[in-house]
Amino acid sequence: MGDAMIQSVASAGGLLRTPASGLAPGALTDGFVRALETKTGGQEGSEARRASEQLVALTFVQPVLREAREASRAAPPFAPTAIEKQFGPLMDQILSERIVRSSNWAIVERIARDMERRGAASETPEAERTERGHG
Repeated sequence: MGDAMIQSVASAGGLLRTPASGLAPGALTDGFVRALETKTGGQEGSEARRASEQLVALTFVQPVLREAREASRAAPPFAPTAIEKQFGPLMDQILSERIVRSSNWAIVERIARDMERRGAASETPEAERTERGHG
């Protein structure tokens, strides 16, 4: 998330106004940026992390949400409509990805770490062949 985007969000929310406590106009925004960078490690996440989140969401969370949705036996006024039934799987997918992304699951970290390790291991022989002139 860029500084310009954070600035625009903060200004839209009224965070750039000088508070009664006498803080500088950008002080709250700067604190928000620091907190965001601390939470995300200064980056939006690695490709391996995103892939592992999608894998966990698709494999573990989405089937549970699907089962819960399909097991609903609500009475007709509260039963899902045809549109809700049609878009239910899409909603399961989106919700499962949000659940996994917003949580700190050890399995996501482990899969991402394994992917990064295997990716680094597969890149090493290629780099060595190129350096030796066999590429």
